[in-house]
Amino acid sequence: MTKSRQLDQLIREKTDPSLIHSSRIHRLDSYLPQLPNADCYIKREDELNPAVVGGKWRKYLSLLPAIARSGADEAILIGSAHSNNVMGLAQLLIQRGIGVSACLKRPGGDELTGNHLFLRMLVDAGKIRYLATISGPRQRLLQSNGR
Repeated sequence: MTKSRQLDQLIREKTDPSLIHSSRIHRLDSYLPQLPNADCYIKREDELNPAVVGGKWRKYLSLLPAIARSGADEAILIGSAHSNNVMGLAQLLIQRGIGVSACLKRPGGDELTGNHLFLRMLVDAGKIRYLATISGPRQRLLQSNGR
């Protein structure tokens, strides 16, 4: 078996085929004025899923099957109350019958808006914990980088 076929087989075994979608590609004319004969295209990753941005969508292509194979019946998501990543992953996990709990950085106000509102519609309030700040390795990393 060629290396190309081995790679193709490995990808098919490790990814969820229901998540494989295509998106349009657009030619950008005159995008590189210094290289007028260069072909330049943009891929519309925003068209893959209304709730999950393209780069994350592709990451979930293998992450969701790995979670399913692990036998986990619940996942704990950590992030901001308004995080696109937390909201999108919660939706995909719930669609696959995997429960979701969330540990969220407390939002600035009490009003439910945006992704925080959507997350509360998907996840029982009793399964959401709020923190004034997110601490641990991620927080230490952010602090060491001056953020």
